[in-house]
Amino acid sequence: MSTFSQSTKHNKTYKETLGALEALINHTVPSGISTLSQNGFADSSHAQRTRVVPPQNPHKQFYNLKAMNSYVNVLKLPHQKLSYIHMAGTKGKGSTCAFCESILRNEGYKTGLFTSPHLIDVRERIRIDGIPVPKAVFVDTVWDIFDGLKQSELFPSMTTYFRFITLVALKCFLDAKVDVAIMECGLGGRLDATNIIRPDVCGISSIGYDHCSVLGKTLDKIAFEKAGIMKKNVPVVVQPQSSEEIMPVFEEHSKKVGAPLYVSPTFDKWESANNLHSITLGLHGTHQRMNASLALSLTDIWKLSQDIKKSTGGKDISSSSSPITIESTTSDSGGLSEIQPHKLTSNTLQGLTECKLGGRSQHIEFPIHKLHFYLDGAHTKESLTYAFQWFQKAAEKRGAEEDSWIQDLSSDEELEEINHLAPMLHGRGEETLSDGDNLEERPLRYLVFNYTGGRDANQLLEPFIKKREFFDRVFFVPTDSSHFSFSKVHELSDSDREQLENLQQVWADNSSSKIFTRINTLLEDLFSPNNSSEYHRERHIFVTGSMYLVGDFLRKLSALKQSRTQKE
Repeated sequence: MSTFSQSTKHNKTYKETLGALEALINHTVPSGISTLSQNGFADSSHAQRTRVVPPQNPHKQFYNLKAMNSYVNVLKLPHQKLSYIHMAGTKGKGSTCAFCESILRNEGYKTGLFTSPHLIDVRERIRIDGIPVPKAVFVDTVWDIFDGLKQSELFPSMTTYFRFITLVALKCFLDAKVDVAIMECGLGGRLDATNIIRPDVCGISSIGYDHCSVLGKTLDKIAFEKAGIMKKNVPVVVQPQSSEEIMPVFEEHSKKVGAPLYVSPTFDKWESANNLHSITLGLHGTHQRMNASLALSLTDIWKLSQDIKKSTGGKDISSSSSPITIESTTSDSGGLSEIQPHKLTSNTLQGLTECKLGGRSQHIEFPIHKLHFYLDGAHTKESLTYAFQWFQKAAEKRGAEEDSWIQDLSSDEELEEINHLAPMLHGRGEETLSDGDNLEERPLRYLVFNYTGGRDANQLLEPFIKKREFFDRVFFVPTDSSHFSFSKVHELSDSDREQLENLQQVWADNSSSKIFTRINTLLEDLFSPNNSSEYHRERHIFVTGSMYLVGDFLRKLSALKQSRTQKE
């Protein structure tokens, strides 16, 4: 029987499975898991409640590859049977992966997509043909891997959440017999848990400052870590970079490992090659044009590698004596080889148009309440600048098309969320515009912001502070989600409150800014008719700064949408 059946052979619930994964997040042994003790015998005594991090702290990135290679051997997981596209970068790597998946799926290939983080449900990280794996499949695969890893001397001491989820993804893709597995690095590249794979092509998106405590505090050091996914004879395509110190790092490393290096062209060159004034993209914003171009380049090379495999009896390109030949020209800057754009098929164009990825340039509206939510999980200075540009243009298009990516909510906790939030929808009823409503009046613009991960508040807010007058109100609010739990109830800590107060201080305009201690309180304020001075105005709310924050808003807005659908 295929593991993609709807029954769970392990007799475990989805909630129990999430609890086991949460134990990994907190570096404890999941409840009910027996492990090998030092004398080689199984031991499950109270281990699930104790920390399991040895003095050397093998949860550091340095141990990723050792642990992952050990695990795939213990599990006898033939992960190299899969054909991969491997993606690293600071900004846009998730979007590029989503474009790759949509293009290849529309061209008839069976796709697997592994991205992070998730917004609402962990299964968003692992998609087959664009759809998150079913709960029953996820549950069975998780417990299959737990059972297999019990035989490893590195379990549980070196089992981290991301390493484990990567294994789950690989097994799901193998069981589903996907044609291509598109893998996004979690952090960096060189030492990332995904870097045990042997891809047919690698991609590196734009490089910027992020995770500096792990990857380095300079762009060249960060670029070196990203370049670590390069492999001998495996083509690598990089986006044009904004800082001059980045590309030399890529060139040097590609020569060192023997990886052919290419630059993706600007998107307008693809449009010119297709005699199109403008190609519509499913992911909005001018910055997505760069990601779409990289995706077109990567999928072209991947398809070429599959043709070569067929003609050579399945020989892996990374083990061939010479790299494959790819049509290219000399780039406009730097003299590097640039991928040559060409005529695209209707299926490829459809893939670009239909691409969806939650929390990226996303618009959700409640027209009766005159509320438009714009969500983007940008969390670096550069990506926030791009996201802000998208919001400014999108907000000008009053009545812009709503994004169709709304999460379906079905768990008991999520239904409880719906029941809690639903009364917000009843304040306005089905009324139309009143005589006092002025269609010519400019919509009000609100910014909702927070960040995670010890980033610099001054840098992150800089793009908005430069145009402070653009926003009528600014709200700083904590997330419900956290790094350490699947629970969506996050108690406000002293450090959370201190961060919110620091954000307000950086904004330096208390008259327009306000701190909310819960997202629900903010939503109640936005939907409440008691706020008579603003309730009858059209309001555009830009939620950004953190994928966790965007995920929480998306979950709650989806709940409200679902509640309204159930009413109707």
